[in-house]
Amino acid sequence: MGINVNLIFIVVTSSFILVKFCAKFDKIDDETAIYTFCCRSLYYRLLSMYSLHSMILYEMYLETLEMNKKINHLVLLAAVMLLFAACAKQDTPDKVMQYPQTDKVETVFQTSMVPDSCRVFAHLFVTMPAKYTGQEFVEAVSGEARSKGADMMLIGQSRQCTTETEIDFTYYGPDREYKIREWPGWNFGFEEWEEQGEWASIGYKEWGNSNVRYDFPVVMQVIFLRCQ
Repeated sequence: MGINVNLIFIVVTSSFILVKFCAKFDKIDDETAIYTFCCRSLYYRLLSMYSLHSMILYEMYLETLEMNKKINHLVLLAAVMLLFAACAKQDTPDKVMQYPQTDKVETVFQTSMVPDSCRVFAHLFVTMPAKYTGQEFVEAVSGEARSKGADMMLIGQSRQCTTETEIDFTYYGPDREYKIREWPGWNFGFEEWEEQGEWASIGYKEWGNSNVRYDFPVVMQVIFLRCQ
């Protein structure tokens, strides 16, 4: 904001006219006194204008600071919301992709046994109730895998379950299917997995064995694959 030039001209002109008018009626003959009075009048008027101008600029400065503070708060709030959204997406179970149902599904326990052509389309935790046998594990998990369109499933580690007591299938993505060689490992549902109890042994000997029975609920890591 600048001082209006036209306004200064009006102030100066009016000051000279005022001095001349006063000199005529008060019979002031001293020309020096006249111009001294004029300069002082002009000085005080310009000082008033400068003071007003400074006050306006100061108010604008305060408004700018307040606006910047609000913008900073909004940016910080947006960043926090994005962070929470990212965390929620990582930890919250997702819906699973589904394909036409298959007739049979093969079970493997090692990544090296999965053909390179296979693609991962589901990460999940499978919870089995207490008193289930190894054979009942196979029937429950295989049935779920076939219904989602899998023709192979990879079984990971198992633990005693502390968060569920009934049969349950909790999915954790992914957003899109991908090649098995791009698989990042058993890193989904990390927080839920850390809440579980002692390790439970479920491998080739226990899988499908009707003579093996677990007296506690079991949760296991599983991924479904399509290899057609």
